[in-house]
Amino acid sequence: MVGIVMVSVTKVNGELQHFDREKVIRTCIRLRCSREYAENVADRIQSKLYEGITTREILRMIYRYSAERRPQVRYEVDLRKAISLLRSKPDFEQFIARLLSEYGYNVTGPQIVRGRCVEHEIDAAAGIDGGVVYVEVKHHVWPHTYTGKDIFLQAQATLEDLVNGYESGFNKIRFNKAMVICNTKLSDHAIRYADCAQIEYICWKSPKDNSLEKLVEDKRLYPITVLKTLDSRTEARFGDAGIVLLRELMDLSVEELSVRTKVSKDKIRKLVKSAQDITK
Repeated sequence: MVGIVMVSVTKVNGELQHFDREKVIRTCIRLRCSREYAENVADRIQSKLYEGITTREILRMIYRYSAERRPQVRYEVDLRKAISLLRSKPDFEQFIARLLSEYGYNVTGPQIVRGRCVEHEIDAAAGIDGGVVYVEVKHHVWPHTYTGKDIFLQAQATLEDLVNGYESGFNKIRFNKAMVICNTKLSDHAIRYADCAQIEYICWKSPKDNSLEKLVEDKRLYPITVLKTLDSRTEARFGDAGIVLLRELMDLSVEELSVRTKVSKDKIRKLVKSAQDITK
């Protein structure tokens, strides 16, 4: 193991932070490398550090070294970026619906529900344990954008109007809580307000034990955009056909996929082969 070196790393937003060896190890493990090999990668990267090195360069090294042990890593896009590459509507909303369903929620998709004051276009209603959660979905194309407290203020106001609408007989859904799901980190103010207002959230790195990346990785619910060879036009065709998960790409026959997406069979076979390699 290489001795600890205090080096500042430049984040995407230009801020500096100390190099975190454990972050490197966790990323390697998420790429399904063993702990022992992840520590080896961390040692190799630590030996190449220099003051001001970017997080992007560190990530490139992680992928390069991990690919020596798992060649299929070469076909993968970083999960954080892959999720950002999904179209906000409908692909990311469908992705979140699949995720919630995997964790026991009974999900109904986008719909208009009347509150006491106005109608609300909600992203999802998710039933679990006898209650119904109003789900607000927020997707950022730039994965390093912070999600602020405004989305939680909006969710709280919407929930209150929906509850009042139910009590006034304007709708038939008895919502009992709100949840915000987004693909980026939360600002400190957003977390403080959400915790105080008792609004649930699933976001990048938050909450620690049930963050978006952890829920995705635990069930291996990888989006199709994790495929490095998938272009935006083909992704849109898959999305239009309701195919947003890697497992859905592998579960359907090449013939059915081609009919539903109008993508050539040869191209689909190559994508399926890459997906199978990634999920080995």
